[in-house]
Amino acid sequence: MLKWSRERAGFDVFSAAGKLRVEPGRLEKWEIGSERPSISQARKLAETYKRPFAAFFLESPPSEFSVLNEYRRFTISPAGAESPQLRFAIRTAALRREAFIEANEATGVDLPPFSIKATIGEDADEVGSRRHSYQVD
Repeated sequence: MLKWSRERAGFDVFSAAGKLRVEPGRLEKWEIGSERPSISQARKLAETYKRPFAAFFLESPPSEFSVLNEYRRFTISPAGAESPQLRFAIRTAALRREAFIEANEATGVDLPPFSIKATIGEDADEVGSRRHSYQVD
């Protein structure tokens, strides 16, 4: 679970070890199970990888919808090269989206259509500042 969490968070062994202030070899030993982190070290792992502490006690990684499979990107940043911060932001947005959809299904309210449109040549700040008014009957 530790290796999976690190990889899904977007860290290599050396950058994760640096954030955790441990030797890369020690982190690798934790990941293969030949050594175990202390409780405080495991909490630091959870904080660094942005995962619940309890996730480290799962028998296998949870199935996740991969929102990073995106084909509308520039070739400058290939898939899998996202920063840990971007990966966490995308995961958070996806979880919030799912929660919003579930809440709307529970109330029986239909989601309004998303009608904001943009083209590649438009100014990003202008597109981001556009507002949409939703009307719910």
